[in-house]
Amino acid sequence: MLQLLSLVMLSQDPVAHGTALAARADVLDGGWGIERSRVSIVLDTRTGDAVDRVFELTQVEAAPGGAGERSMVVLLEPARHRGLKLLTLTGADGQDEVWMRLPAHGETRRIAGRKRSSRFLGSEVSLEDLGSRAHGRFTHRWSRDAEHAGRKCHVVESTPRDPESSYAKLELWREVETLRLVKVVYYDRASLAPVKEAVSSDFVQVGRWWRPSRVVVTNLVTRRATRMTFAERQAQVALNPDAVSRRALEQ
Repeated sequence: MLQLLSLVMLSQDPVAHGTALAARADVLDGGWGIERSRVSIVLDTRTGDAVDRVFELTQVEAAPGGAGERSMVVLLEPARHRGLKLLTLTGADGQDEVWMRLPAHGETRRIAGRKRSSRFLGSEVSLEDLGSRAHGRFTHRWSRDAEHAGRKCHVVESTPRDPESSYAKLELWREVETLRLVKVVYYDRASLAPVKEAVSSDFVQVGRWWRPSRVVVTNLVTRRATRMTFAERQAQVALNPDAVSRRALEQ
């Protein structure tokens, strides 16, 4: 069956096939509503030390014909930054609104344009990376099939529609059998070179959805890495969607 599927894929136009794969992945991953998790990150510093961060992540799925996907980060540790909030509102045109609440200063700032390439909490994850990967926010092109960690994957090149994105493209590696996203390679818009990669592992089922328990983001230039661990994951959480909004950010 898989051999037949591969032959069919090879006969298709790479753009049409890449777009179809991205759309199919969205369908398989849909229906989770509101998802919440506790995320611990360990990041390497220039001195070689490791620094810990812990935050709560709440995501709201895009509503059909309504608001786009939203996410809220609330920092729990370190204590000196506790209560810092980061709100990402996904735009239909591929452009996001990112807002940060600094409780110590009692102010809210919008992080616009190319400033979204800033490192999140000093990690190798950028603010832009926290946005949605819904297929309509990119154009897609199937590149090849290749193996990752012993599993065959579809490799799709996804180009952001957002003209202010810091990336020329994202190379998305999805398992052939499940379409789980196991690796992302990010290409810099200016140099067109790969600048970092994110590798997901230790997948668990949250309801009917597969989610990684571990994501390692490595800067391919400096070789510094950020290790993210997800715990207490819940899907279809009974929560008012307004809990992830500009109003909630100010509270």
